[in-house]
Amino acid sequence: MAQILLTDFPIDPTATSGTDLADILNRWHQAAQSGQAGLTRPANLAAGGLWTQQTAGGGMNLMFYDGITDHVVAGVTTPGGSVKVGVDDSIVNAIIFGGA
Repeated sequence: MAQILLTDFPIDPTATSGTDLADILNRWHQAAQSGQAGLTRPANLAAGGLWTQQTAGGGMNLMFYDGITDHVVAGVTTPGGSVKVGVDDSIVNAIIFGGA
């Protein structure tokens, strides 16, 4: 799990040490690589942002934040499990992924 912290940005060049900058950049890199994965939406995510919600049993949902509500775009119920698209995905899943 890695998410960009509210305190990371903006970076103040007059107050941020090289070590602090390295920590911020490392957190940013991990967040970018993981799709800002976490149990809850990152606090600083703007409307239109995407993030990865980690769920029970190791599953993941790709989430879209519209500024008010998070919407499931797609998800995997367990690692290596079937991909689900949207909320009612039975038809889309069958057409795109050959699932039921």
